[in-house]
Amino acid sequence: MLRVRRFRAENREHLEQNQRAQFASIAAAQWLAMRLQLIGVVMVTGVATVAVLEHTYSTVKPGTQADFCASCTICFVAIWKSLILDFI
Repeated sequence: MLRVRRFRAENREHLEQNQRAQFASIAAAQWLAMRLQLIGVVMVTGVATVAVLEHTYSTVKPGTQADFCASCTICFVAIWKSLILDFI
């Protein structure tokens, strides 16, 4: 009976330590994902604003620039997210 109690206590302690580590890892991954999405939003908003201003002054077609911005943002966010998540 003593062995069972000791096993349960040790098992509970190990489980708590494992859950703490997993929670920290998940929290860090979510924090990173949120920041990367925020960077993407800022990039798209900035380029969209420039595209609207250029369209107002008839400099460049905004569709071409917005498409380029979207593809660059997607690549940027994907690369950084994969690099950082590899280290977590």
